[in-house]
Parts: sequence; C-alpha cells; structure tokens
Amino acid sequence: MKKFISLFCAVLIAVSCAFTASSSETAQDSYTIDYKYRVLSYLDIIKDNEITSDSVSRGAFTVWTMRMLGYENEAQNYSGEIRFVDVPMSHYAGAYINTASKYGFVSGVGNGKFRPEEKIRTAEAISIVLNAAGWQEYTVHKGKYPYSYLSVARELKLTDGIKADSEYMSVSDIMTLLYNSLSLHYLEASEFGSGSYTLSSKKSDTVLMRLKNSELYEGTADKYTSLTSDMGTGDSGMMEISGIVYYTDMPVKNLLAKNVVYIINKNEKTKLSFVTEKENKNTVKIASEDFDEIKNSTFYCYKNGARKAFSLKNGIPVIENGVFKGLYGTSA
Repeated sequence: MKKFISLFCAVLIAVSCAFTASSSETAQDSYTIDYKYRVLSYLDIIKDNEITSDSVSRGAFTVWTMRMLGYENEAQNYSGEIRFVDVPMSHYAGAYINTASKYGFVSGVGNGKFRPEEKIRTAEAISIVLNAAGWQEYTVHKGKYPYSYLSVARELKLTDGIKADSEYMSVSDIMTLLYNSLSLHYLEASEFGSGSYTLSSKKSDTVLMRLKNSELYEGTADKYTSLTSDMGTGDSGMMEISGIVYYTDMPVKNLLAKNVVYIINKNEKTKLSFVTEKENKNTVKIASEDFDEIKNSTFYCYKNGARKAFSLKNGIPVIENGVFKGLYGTSA
C-alpha cells in the first residue's frame, strides 16, 4: 500500500505529493481538534492527563477557564471562605471554583451546592467565559439567561464550530470554545440605560494578550529565508509565513507549505513563540511515484493508471526535495 503524507497548499515532489484540486474533489476546510488542543496545552490552560472522558465536568471547565483568564496563581494561593458545601479545598478544583465564585464568574445550583462533577452545560460554559471577560452586564441587557448568553456568544463568534443548540458540551466543543475565547476582547464597564448601551473594548485587549502578552495568527508557512545542502535543510529557524519572515528556535522544516497557527509575543514580534500545523481536508493526496509534471500552473499525475490534470490555486508554493521552487498558480 502506498504511503501518503498530507501537506497543505503545496506540492511536494519526490518524497510525497499533495495538491489542492480545483474540481469537484475540493472539500471544505475541516480543522481537527488536535491542533486546538496543542495550542491550549502550550499555553498551560489544559495540562496532561486532564481529559479523561468524552465529556467535561463543571469543575474541570472552571479550572481551565480560570487558567486561561490568568487566575492560576491567585487560585493556587486562595485562602478565603468555602463557598459551596460540596467543594472543599481538598477538591482538585476547589481553589479555582472558590476564586471564580468570589468574582461572580460562576454560580451554584441551589442548596449551597456547585456539583463540580456534573457535566458542563453549553450555556453554563459560555456564561463563565463571558462573565470573566466582562460581558455579564451586556448579556443581562440583551435578555434573560440562557438565551442572552447564547445570543452574545454567537455574536462574538465564540460558538463557531460548536453545536450550540446541544444541552451539554463534548470535549471537542470545549476545545473549540476555549480556542475561540483566546481572541475574545475584554469588555470594560460601560453605562447601560434603558434601551441603549455603550461598549468599551480595545481591539488589542484579548484574552491571549492578557494571559501571554501575545496574539494568535493563522497563515501558510511559505518557505525558509535560506536553504542549505542538497536536502534543502532550512537554516536556524528562519521561516516565512504569509510573506513575513520570523525567527524561531523550534524545528520548523516539517511545517513548510502547511497551514499553521502561530503565536507572536507583543515584545518579540519577529519571533515565533509557538507554531503548529492546522489540518484540513481540502487536499488531494498522491504518492510521489505517480507524479508526472507541473506545467503552466497545472499539476499532472497518474491515478489508477490514467493521467489526470489539476489546476493549482493562485500562489501555491511548490517544494521539491525540501527546496522551495516558487509560487505557482494563475497569477504566478
């Protein structure tokens, strides 16, 4: 059986091949949860072995949200009152839940209980994130819980890629919600009157900016700034992503020509502090022995013994034996 290696927005010749079709074989982007989890793990929002089932508890989600919003140290040093009878300080999420309750980010379920082991509901998860990012007053102005929270979450694109009409959230949905929340802007206190309100939010004041003084981007890893040796090994961490050159001390050669998600620190704008590939299914994959040629922005290969042709998209990078050969496409 032939071994295929999936690459994105690129043709890789003589090692393995992947190309984007412009015919009916083109599929919609379908990014996996894996790369979102890797981003959240890198940011220490979710730690190893904390996902143990296909659902997420109220306690676990509160822990992850408080970490994401920068309350890790405060929670670890919490010495205030115990706010729920079923959440002692010995509970793994006890300090986080008590800290979140102190600020009004979470609420109980009645009779002084929080029920930390219960599965988190969609509206509950959304409300915790929005409350902690300063959107509580705005959602109250918009209407009653839970509909106002669900409406505002859609407005802010927090539920993009999530089945928001489901009562409970799966692990996949939680990963997507937390990932989307990294780009959520904080809403500062505003004056709300009857029938009107004023929003105050800085475009750069996001959850990720407050957490790591960084911003998250998505783009295509086009090429290295220089190549050495016949194997095309990239020099020490210089990579061009979507036309901008960055420095990184991480291995980057495997990301060449892939769609990537990366994080840039505000104080080190020329350095990649994290980079990982995004997966999508908008590719047609072919083994290198089936490759024929690239001619006039058309990719030719053999499929089931027949020679087939696929048009390359505008500006698609082409790599041969690890060496960047140029941008192909109708505008090249």
